[in-house]
Amino acid sequence: MDVSDKNKILFHQHSWGSSYGYPLFIYDGNRIQMQFDRLSKALSGHNHEIYYACKANSNLYILQLLARKGARLDVVSVNEGKLGEMAGFSTEHIHFTPNGVHLDECREAIDRGYSISLDHIPSIRHLAKERPGLPLCIRINPAVQAGGHEKISVGHKASKFGLAIDQMKEIAKLQESGAIRVIGMHIHTGSDISDVQAIKKGAQVLLEQAKPFSESIEYLDFGGGFKVSYYDEDQSTDIEGIGHWLTNKIKAFEDFCGHSVRLVVEPGKFLVSEAGYFLAEVTQIKQTYNTQFVHLNTGFNHFIRPMYYEANHKIEVWGKGTKSHLKKYNIVGYLCETDTFASDRYLPEVEVGDILVFHNAGAYSYSMASQYNQRLRPAEILMLDGKAILIREREVFDDLLRKQIPLD
Repeated sequence: MDVSDKNKILFHQHSWGSSYGYPLFIYDGNRIQMQFDRLSKALSGHNHEIYYACKANSNLYILQLLARKGARLDVVSVNEGKLGEMAGFSTEHIHFTPNGVHLDECREAIDRGYSISLDHIPSIRHLAKERPGLPLCIRINPAVQAGGHEKISVGHKASKFGLAIDQMKEIAKLQESGAIRVIGMHIHTGSDISDVQAIKKGAQVLLEQAKPFSESIEYLDFGGGFKVSYYDEDQSTDIEGIGHWLTNKIKAFEDFCGHSVRLVVEPGKFLVSEAGYFLAEVTQIKQTYNTQFVHLNTGFNHFIRPMYYEANHKIEVWGKGTKSHLKKYNIVGYLCETDTFASDRYLPEVEVGDILVFHNAGAYSYSMASQYNQRLRPAEILMLDGKAILIREREVFDDLLRKQIPLD
């Protein structure tokens, strides 16, 4: 998607490099708001709650923006929850979805007032012994293969996430004994799901498994993973279609239960990915054998998605003049190992000093950045209503030394 109308002039005419340097992350706050409104409208046929999966982008300003829109917060660590509290989320609107964490972190989350999903029976037994009648959301593994890459497919049988269906009888026994109270059930089949049939298949499993707990169920969490398009011909999830389908299904479940049940989703990438842009400067153009390389002043230390997830991001060239001639390039970084952003990519002829703009860089980009090769992490900018707000400063050399013990 293009930059929102409120920020188009700012995005294309601001002297970003002289103000903040490159590389640089820029987020379109109005686009994030539009995505939230779009999803909320798609689910408007039923009482629903949108929990932002903040692992996608946990900058305080992004969190605050979504808190003010009425979002709730899905966190995978207590530290994410603490950031959420700082950004304005009330603790009862924060949901902790851990996997394999120490029980002490679960205890801290509960003590802070977060709701919690669990998918490990021994942990559930321990916590229930300490806190009889503990209200819980149970995460199940729906045994559904879905997602844009094997690393983000998390609902299949071999996944570490969720309880197997045949383990639910143990949860039923704990409920019957009064040890726990199952108030929610949860699935998440993966990320980047364009096939609505996969979403529907997982949802059907959730609805069926929730029936034995219908008296205590207060909400059903259908996860997230809705796909956004990365390039012009790419597909995205039919969010309006799946929203209509989910609302109808949960209404039918309510008829079965005899009481109201909230519809919960927990998108991350869907809300912030298309709002993000990653800008990097061309430092060298290098010809070797039959390949022409465009080198950038960055690498997977800043923008790991193309290397780790094989993500195909649209690339725009900001050059010194209009160039209509297309050439084939490999776009690479400056790290001490292979860090290829794109291979055999046709772009308008590139020159040293040009800026390459990677679209769809708002999710799992800065949040996965590092100081590998002792490179400094870039600044982050939020565009909101035609204004640029610095929301994270560029690192300086002293940031590399923080927490290191000084030499004697």
